[in-house]
Formats: sequence, C-alpha cells, structure tokens
Amino acid sequence: MSARSARSGFYGWYQLAALWIVLFINAAFPFFGAGVMNAAMARSVGLDKETLGLGFSLMMLCSGLSAPLVGQVIRRAGVRTALIVGAAMICLGAILMATTVSVGWQYILVFGIIVGCGYGLCGTLTVQSSVTLWFSRRRATAVALVLTASGVAGFTVPPIMNAVVGPDGDRWRTGWIIAACATALSAVVARLFVKNSPEEVGQTPDGVPPGTTARTDEPARRIHRTDRNWEVRSAVRTPAFWFCTFGSTCVSCAFLTYIAHGILHLQSFGHSSAVGAASLSLIALSSLLGR
Repeated sequence: MSARSARSGFYGWYQLAALWIVLFINAAFPFFGAGVMNAAMARSVGLDKETLGLGFSLMMLCSGLSAPLVGQVIRRAGVRTALIVGAAMICLGAILMATTVSVGWQYILVFGIIVGCGYGLCGTLTVQSSVTLWFSRRRATAVALVLTASGVAGFTVPPIMNAVVGPDGDRWRTGWIIAACATALSAVVARLFVKNSPEEVGQTPDGVPPGTTARTDEPARRIHRTDRNWEVRSAVRTPAFWFCTFGSTCVSCAFLTYIAHGILHLQSFGHSSAVGAASLSLIALSSLLGR
C-alpha cells in the first residue's frame, strides 16, 4: 500500500473528530456549564462562597491527582474504556446534582470527587494521549485541533446554560439533567467511534506504512520532534518540566478562580447572571484564539 493511499483511508482523522465531540461535551457541562449552574445552586440552597470554591478546588484536585490512575487505565484497558468510565462517572454525578444535592457536604462529595475523578478520566489528558498514539508527523496540528473543543465549549455553553437555569437560577437542576444526558451521549460516541490505537484497525500513526520515509515535498520543520520515549524519572529532572508545571499552575489558579466565583462576584456588583455567563464565554473565546 502506498503512503498516499494509506493516508486517504487513515482513520485517525475520524478518531480526531470523535475525540473532539467527547472533549467538547465533557468540558462543556461539568466545567464551563458548572460555573453557571453552581452559581445558581449556591443562591438557591444558600451555599456560601467558601463552600462553592471548595467544591471547585476539590473537583480540579481530583481530576489532577487521578492522572496516574488515568495512565494505568489507558495502558491496561485502553483510551476507549477510560472515556466511557469517566463519562459514566460524570453522568452519575450530574444525576445526583439534579436530584439529591441540597447541602454543602453533598455538593462537595458529588461535584468535587465524583465529577472531578470522572473529568480526569475523560478529559484533556485522555484525549491528548489518544492523539499522540495516532499522529506523529502531524501531532502538533492534531493536538491543536482537538483542544479547540474546550474553547468552543466554553464560548457556546455558558449562555445556553444561563438561559436554561433562568434569570432567577431556579432551574439549575434542569441544567444538570441536560449535562447527564450529554455526557451519556459522549460515552456512546466513545464506544462507537473511538479506537484504542491505530493497530486496532490495522493502521499505523499518520496512516504511513512502517519504513516509509517522509515525503520530500514536506515543509521544513518548525517544531522539535523526537522519537525518545521519556520515562517519568527522566522527565521530572528537566528544567522544562518544572517551568511548564509552574506556568500551568499559575494560569490554572487564576482561570479556575474566575470559573468558580466570577458570576457570583459580578452579581455582587449588580450585574445579571447573563453578563456573568457572557464573561465566561469571552474568556473561552480568547483561549480559543490562542489555541
């Protein structure tokens, strides 16, 4: 099979589309949508800002600390299983948010732990891991494309969820029912269209047969690529790892603080929830342009 014919039938682009849909849904509702729904919930059930922030903090902590577990699940059971299990956990958490949560400790347990661990399994880490299995020469392009899903989700979903919960925020439970249905759909998409690796469908990364050399008409490389398989102990000894970790932490702290408290903060100055939701969309739009 020639490189050209292999590339024309390369499943990786369909994989990328499926991953985009999965990431869009799983970033839209338990992350950006939650900024709207949880603000409405806090007003409805009388949660203070400390409890609201604690739930968001625990959610992100669980999604981050679950990374080693996510890696093991991907290695042992595959990307598809990680996405399905994560979506199922978010779906369960959304159902509990819609039907059970009425006090602070329930919100912290359900949103912070169940939804947080679920997002860790079916969020950015798993999606990026899958992309790296399918793409080598075009990895940077593929990663950039799939990561636009969260930016598009952040731009489109907050205003929609604000319309769902209403100006008084009394329909926030309906919002979580919608989130449960959407994450169930993401599990179906993962089950039907996501493959664990190119080998599962008899292909190789980029759709290029093994031993095929790069085309002579390819443009000069603008990014560094290496075939080195980095081990954890080697990676953590590099300054680049710690610079990336420090920078990501600083950005995340500011970003997540606004996701958790932005709408309530603006309302304390007399702005409407619609203005707060629009501000989340604007942040996501800026992020999308950067990506």
